[in-house]
Amino acid sequence: MSHSDTHRTHSRSGIRTRGLLALVTLLCCAGFLAAPSLAAAAPSPAPGTAAPPPRAPTLFVLRGLARTGPGDLAVRIRNVEWFTDRPVRRAGTMTARTLVRNWQAWGFAHDPPNAALTGHHLDVVVELSAPRVRGGQLHFHVKSVRGHLPHGNLGGVSAFVDATSPATATASTVQIVNNSGAMTMAYVFVTAGYTPVPLQSTAWLTTYELLPGTSSSLKWDTSTQLMWADQQLATGISFEAQQTLSLPPAGPGQTGVADLTQQNGSISLQADPMFAGLQTGSLAVKTETPNAPVFSGAAVALGLSGSPALVAPAGSDMTTFPVTRLTYWLASGFAGPSQVLGQFETANAVQLDFTPGITSLTATLNADGQWSVQPS
Repeated sequence: MSHSDTHRTHSRSGIRTRGLLALVTLLCCAGFLAAPSLAAAAPSPAPGTAAPPPRAPTLFVLRGLARTGPGDLAVRIRNVEWFTDRPVRRAGTMTARTLVRNWQAWGFAHDPPNAALTGHHLDVVVELSAPRVRGGQLHFHVKSVRGHLPHGNLGGVSAFVDATSPATATASTVQIVNNSGAMTMAYVFVTAGYTPVPLQSTAWLTTYELLPGTSSSLKWDTSTQLMWADQQLATGISFEAQQTLSLPPAGPGQTGVADLTQQNGSISLQADPMFAGLQTGSLAVKTETPNAPVFSGAAVALGLSGSPALVAPAGSDMTTFPVTRLTYWLASGFAGPSQVLGQFETANAVQLDFTPGITSLTATLNADGQWSVQPS
């Protein structure tokens, strides 16, 4: 967590224009009551609500009894309210644990948010960081930006938290629980549907061996790469990149192309910013003289978050990877990292449905070998 901006000036108390809204009055509660367990204090969101859209700037409202200690703010809350900045105009509620789990994905770990904290005789602006749930309360490391934050019981407060950063709200996580009764591994892979050059899936992200009753998590971002390897592809072979070329994520209206060239038998990937005509939302490898013998034993790959995810032989004029049309899957078995998968390794796969607003899922492998998946 970065604290390089320790000496923030009062200019931050102006709060980013879209980051805070007019303060809302709150019932004032006397004293700080003993908090019940989190299960009682933070029920599941109401039907029809969900976590915020991952790329929409979103503001948060915390309401509850609060107290402060040295560098600490604790708030007992039933849930966290959120709403998006215009023009998206969406709103909902989520649990405190959901806020904590998505803190980094929403850009707050890198750049801690401001919050306007109001209550009875209380009107201060603070910086919040390091959230955690403990003893039924949501705790933050707190630092004053404007005004005096007293120590002790604050009674009822409202905290209006600065907007998320859409540029950094890109991480996804799947928490994997092994309730199958047997030791196994789990791995995420992606598919792309039909492409002119057939693509093969790898065990893109893998866990270690999971004993019965244990869990692990896999997390990734939206960084994209193109890779090549001096090897022929076959099921069970692990793709081992000789070169990795990082390219910006191919979002709507964006493309990225790299030339796979050879000189004196040496292969290399080079970005081709002048190429036009590729379908938007795609990355591609354009092979120079694809029939050259040097390419017959080579392979290319789409890398996601630094690991090869989709692979293909290098001997094609153009190998296209449709980044914005990928489907994410989870399977169990014993596939190693970057291993090219066959039907056997994907037999019990379940789709990971990261619908808008969902960045974290929990997947449980049951005794019958099938998966149960739900938002975290």
